[in-house]
Amino acid sequence: MKRQTILSFFSLCFLLSSCMNMGPNFYEKEGHMYAKGYNFKWGDYDVLIPESDPATFEVINIYYSKDAKHVWFVGLYHRGFHIMKDADPTTFVLLDGNFCRDSLHVWFNDCQLPGTFGNDFHVIKGAYAKTDSTVYKGCHKMENIDAATFVVHDSYRRQK
Repeated sequence: MKRQTILSFFSLCFLLSSCMNMGPNFYEKEGHMYAKGYNFKWGDYDVLIPESDPATFEVINIYYSKDAKHVWFVGLYHRGFHIMKDADPTTFVLLDGNFCRDSLHVWFNDCQLPGTFGNDFHVIKGAYAKTDSTVYKGCHKMENIDAATFVVHDSYRRQK
C-alpha cells in the first residue's frame, strides 16, 4: 500500500509539472536563435527571436533573454519574443516582483515606466514600487499618493 501511494504521488507530480509553462528550449538555426516550447495559452510554439546573435545570446529567465545588442521579453499574452525598446543589455537586471531595469529605465514585465530613473527606485512588494516622490502599481503611476509614507500590507495598500 505504501509503495502504491508513493508511486501515485510521483505520477501526479509528473503530470502536474508537465502541464505547467516551464519555459522554452532555445536553439540556433541559420544564424538566429529560436525558442520552442509549450504555453497554456498558445499551445506548442516554435518561434524566431528577432535580430538575435547566437554568439552572445543569453537566457536570463523564462521571460527574458538578451544578447550584446537587445533584450527580449516573452509573456503569456504575447506570441513570440519581442525586443524591449530602450533596454540596454549591458546594464539590464531583474528586480523583485515583475520589475526589471537598466541604468536609466524601469519596466514592469515589458511595460516601460515613463521617464528615467536613478538609484532611488525600489520595489516595495509584488506589483508596487516607488521612487522618493512617486508610487507605481505595475507600470501605472498612482496619483495623490505620498511616496514617503506609502506601505503595502499583505494584499492591500494604505498610507501611514
